[in-house]
This record gives sequence, structure tokens and C-alpha cells, in this order.
Amino acid sequence: MPQSFFSLIEKDQNPSFVENAEKFGAIHFFKSPINVKQIFEILGQIKRKQNIALVNMDSEDFEPLNKALAEEGFHLLSYADCNKLYEELNNSFFDIALINAKIDTNIADFHDKLQQQMPNTGSIYLLNDDKNLEAIKQKGCFYLTKPFEIENVISLINKILGK
Repeated sequence: MPQSFFSLIEKDQNPSFVENAEKFGAIHFFKSPINVKQIFEILGQIKRKQNIALVNMDSEDFEPLNKALAEEGFHLLSYADCNKLYEELNNSFFDIALINAKIDTNIADFHDKLQQQMPNTGSIYLLNDDKNLEAIKQKGCFYLTKPFEIENVISLINKILGK
């Protein structure tokens, strides 16, 4: 919700933020001047989809999961790899990062950078190797090992989001 409040107040000062906020339904246009009571009334009306960044999940193997997440009402943002997500961290907003951890991915570094840029973003790592499993356990991150059940992913997402 703070992102919505910021977009209401700062919309004229940061066009890039407004453009991205509009994509995710996190902005409400209003006529100036606006008072605090009006802001809280608007905030009470804002209902946006929760955004999930999908990283390394563009293969056919993940189509059932991606479809299930969309059916649950999540807005999905797809990134080919961690580097693509890094490039977009300043231009995107998401609630959860769901990362298919490939063997060549340095999960510890990725997690640190993600948390530095977006400290309120939850992250879930889908793992299939022991190297990343140990790094994730040391960081205290959420993870599931492959193969996993789609219901478990959705349940973990809802747990992180407090649903």
C-alpha cells in the first residue's frame, strides 16, 4: 500500500514511476488540490493484483504453474534470468520473486541484491542442487525442491503475502 500512497502524492514529479504504477493498477488519478481525507478514501478503494516476478521460468515445464498462478489472480512478470531482473529492479514493483534456481545461478548474491533493492519483496527459490540449497538455508529464505507440487508453491506464496 505505501507504493500506492507514493504514486498519489508524487505522480507529477516522477513520470517513470507513474507509468509503471499504472501497469500494475497501483495509481489513482485525482484533481488537485487533494486533502488527506481524500487520499485515505482513495487508498481504501485501491485493490490491485499481487505481482509475481517469474525468473528463469519461461520453459514449457513451468506452463502449468504459470497458468495456475494467473488463475489465482496474480499478475505475472516474466524475466529470462537473474540479470534481466537486475536490470528492471528500479523500474518494476513486485510482491514476490519466484526464482527457478539454475545450477549456474549464484543465489546468495542474487538474494542479497534483491533484498537491498526491494527489502519488502518476498522470494521463493525452486531448487534442484545442493550448492544452492545450502546457500538458501544460510540466508533463511523460502524454497521448494524440485519436483514440487503447484499447490505447495501457491500455499507458500499466500503464506508470505499473509493470506
